[in-house]
Amino acid sequence: MNTSELIDVIASKSGLPRADACRALDATTDI
Repeated sequence: MNTSELIDVIASKSGLPRADACRALDATTDI
């Protein structure tokens, strides 16, 4: 699963906008 797919999953499960899901993912991963 790539990052874009992961963001889509987070957004759909949380009900957040995709941009917010992206920020949340950035905050929880140190890549």
